[in-house]
Amino acid sequence: MKPKQLAEIKAQCEAATEGPWHENFSVTDGSEIMAADSAVCCIREGCTERGYANMRFIASSRTDFPTCIEEIEQLENKLRWIKAEICSDNSEGNKLNRIRKALEQE
Repeated sequence: MKPKQLAEIKAQCEAATEGPWHENFSVTDGSEIMAADSAVCCIREGCTERGYANMRFIASSRTDFPTCIEEIEQLENKLRWIKAEICSDNSEGNKLNRIRKALEQE
């Protein structure tokens, strides 16, 4: 993923109403995606099973996307560090041992 694309996704997450979100289904009153006590998005017509699945996906994305972004950033930082280690002037054995230890710290 390109840094610009990741930054755009992160900005969208940060601009959205704070999570977590959850879905609130109602056959008679319309369905909503809720954040705390306020509606984030409403559907006033009847919803199909696929529509309910879409609402669950949208609601869970508010917390799932930031989690994925954080993981991507951590992995990119590790990759930068590994590349720097590989390019350093240290002996091959030392490089591999430091990289191995860093990867084992998961």
